[in-house]
Amino acid sequence: MKVNIAVLTYNNLEMIKRCLPSIIKSAGQSRFDVTVTLLDNGSTDGSVEWVESKFNNVVIYKSLMNKFLCSYNDFAKEVEDDVIILLNSDIITGDNFIDPLADIFIKNADALFAGPQCWTFDKSQYEGAMTKIRMHFGFFQAFARYPGYEKAIKNSGYTACVGSVVAFDRLKFLELGGYDELYFPGRMEDVDLCYRGWKAGYKGYYAPESLSYHEGLHSFHRAFGKDETLEMAYRNTFIFMWKNITDFSISLRCIAFLPVWLIYSLLYKPVITRAFIKALSMLGDIIKARRLCKPRFRYTDHYVFRMVGF
Repeated sequence: MKVNIAVLTYNNLEMIKRCLPSIIKSAGQSRFDVTVTLLDNGSTDGSVEWVESKFNNVVIYKSLMNKFLCSYNDFAKEVEDDVIILLNSDIITGDNFIDPLADIFIKNADALFAGPQCWTFDKSQYEGAMTKIRMHFGFFQAFARYPGYEKAIKNSGYTACVGSVVAFDRLKFLELGGYDELYFPGRMEDVDLCYRGWKAGYKGYYAPESLSYHEGLHSFHRAFGKDETLEMAYRNTFIFMWKNITDFSISLRCIAFLPVWLIYSLLYKPVITRAFIKALSMLGDIIKARRLCKPRFRYTDHYVFRMVGF
């Protein structure tokens, strides 16, 4: 099996210096044929030059434009590896990181993606990737720290979605179209892809033997600030629901609770109203995306929530 670890970066030299050596070490520990790639989104801070001067065994892939996570789509089309492990630039990998993830795809023909056990850099807080989902008052939510997660994080099993560090079956990733640019510049596009995979009949697996460490929202907060990042998260949650939720009863609850959310927003949290208006302005594109992905759905939303909900 051929594995490619692709580290996505944009003007994040300090994180590359901090994290890349651990990834190269993990690649050397694997029993598989592993390539380490720096997927650069047009950095101007010397990131590429620094990597080229320090690590001649790292492949440099330069995106034609900065598409954030969607840059992985073009990358996946051009490589020939069986498994691609996609990492944000703020990920440190632990010993035995690769093989438990790659083994998922050997053992499970239905595997679309797999995620490792992930903690914050200081190892004080669990980051994922044993993720569960729910509809809460008509609003979709995904959590790594759901009630009772402490007892589950050491056990393998299914996971709803994985974000900052995730392994994909490359061909299945391409079959589903990769990350959707509808969510640009980001937030929820990882959840969208994994959820579409579940509804298409594939599965996501959690490999707790694989360890990683994540700083968390470093790039987005640095580029957009916390307020705008939060607004993007709400906007893209609306997009996600309008695009992917097809069960009538769940859709009805979403519609029924929408006025409640908007009233709550006007009184306490204006960011939700702003996000809703921005999502509504994209409704035509959302409907087109829904029509494209719906024919691939083999299973219902209720099925996915039974499998990976709480």
